[in-house]
Amino acid sequence: MNDLPDESGRPDVPLTVRREDRDSCRVFTLDGDVDIETSRVLREQLMDGLTATDRVVVDFSDVGFMDSTGLGAVVGAWRVVRDDGAFVIAGARDVVVQVLSVAGLKKLFTLEDDVDRAVAAATA
Repeated sequence: MNDLPDESGRPDVPLTVRREDRDSCRVFTLDGDVDIETSRVLREQLMDGLTATDRVVVDFSDVGFMDSTGLGAVVGAWRVVRDDGAFVIAGARDVVVQVLSVAGLKKLFTLEDDVDRAVAAATA
């Protein structure tokens, strides 16, 4: 991938997903754009070994763009844990909150300002 703008004028930014286990939570830190090109990577990372009782925190602090395919990856993981586990979104920028709102899904998720608060909410 390169840093040249694509048709939308956005630079071609890959997505990196880092996983850390913290206070009995799976914390995923995203960096880049979550779109049709990268949502498969996000889905694979979130779903790898996920069980219904897991506590998941996804840190969107460094995500500059998310489209509906990214939303699909997030919703897929949320569905696995929604009844017996926890799923919390941390540091979502306006662009991510807007996608959640437009899709009518913002009320499904717990949104926290940062990872520390998200981990606290997921383990409460």
